[in-house]
Amino acid sequence: MSSGRPGRENRVTIDQVAEQAGVSKTTISRYLNGRYDALSPETRERVKEVIERLNYRPNRMAQGLKGRNTRMLGCLVSDISSQFSALIVKGINSVCVSAGYQLLLVDSGDDPERERSAIRDLLENQVDGLIVNTTGRNDEYLISLHKSGVPLVLADRCLSAPGL
Repeated sequence: MSSGRPGRENRVTIDQVAEQAGVSKTTISRYLNGRYDALSPETRERVKEVIERLNYRPNRMAQGLKGRNTRMLGCLVSDISSQFSALIVKGINSVCVSAGYQLLLVDSGDDPERERSAIRDLLENQVDGLIVNTTGRNDEYLISLHKSGVPLVLADRCLSAPGL
């Protein structure tokens, strides 16, 4: 039965990688998380070869559920049509990619209500943190998110209200 998403039906699982490499799922997990000190050089090489041969791609959602870290960051831009905003996003994405994070991008269209709604949507998608180029009209909301423990970085614009 197809899930409706291309490529889903033939997705290689961590179980298949472990079986092909002759190791446990825990060993594969250690390899994927860079915990090489727990693996012999021969095991590392064997796991690497199987991952490459099977073209295995970890399921980020499953990793996020287990490790409480999705390696995804939410980025909200107030006006994506601005050339300056495009440069900001390009720089943010470059840093995220080099740090192993995927960027989920949202444009608020410089609308404060859309900005709040988009932030809620990003948080519902379990992003690890937010990078916000704010409209400048949601200071209290952004401060409340920060105070509640949401990792939050402001890009380019400052808040008019103190507290962040």
